[in-house]
Amino acid sequence: MSKVLYFPFLSLCLLLCLISCKKADPDPDPLQLLTGKVWQMNEIRYLQNNTSYYYKRGGNGNNVNFDDAIIKFNLDGTGTTNWQGNSVSFTWTFVNNDKTKIAYTLSSGDIRLINWDNVTYSESMLTYTESYLRNGTNSLAQASRTPR
Repeated sequence: MSKVLYFPFLSLCLLLCLISCKKADPDPDPLQLLTGKVWQMNEIRYLQNNTSYYYKRGGNGNNVNFDDAIIKFNLDGTGTTNWQGNSVSFTWTFVNNDKTKIAYTLSSGDIRLINWDNVTYSESMLTYTESYLRNGTNSLAQASRTPR
């Protein structure tokens, strides 16, 4: 009697092992996540000229407006950013092999080189620390973006 139950039990255990041992999904490629979407500003806080600024999409208490701020990175190392009715093209590159640092150079304006550090990527969020020099003054920001 025990041999009769042994084979179905063994078959069931083998089936459960095959079903539960699923190969883990690979980490999404940062390049594909970065270039595959148009990113809108979700939240940003920054310090410029000893003044603090804050914006949260749909939030109250914002003292700066980023409702129309978007950025698009292209696979060929170019891109476009739009904010307050201005569209500016740029070139960009990953600064390190981990793809957690990005530098992009705007084609015009009083801010030319922008650095993103500590970049994290997901399908639904892009977060980073931003730094740049504007009119001789350093600026530092922490920001997150979501797909538009």
